Amino acid sequence: MSEQETLQLYGSLTRSREAFMSGRNRVTESNSVRRKSQRDRELNECFRNR
Repeated sequence: MSEQETLQLYGSLTRSREAFMSGRNRVTESNSVRRKSQRDRELNECFRNR
């Protein structure tokens, strides 16, 4: 593999990783918006034990 091909491969992998990480960060931020309240936890426990 020539030096130019190696540099092209490295650039391609870098761009792919950047796109992947930006999509991944967006998902984790939207999922961690709200914690369950005490009441929500108690209701979940009640319905779990039915």
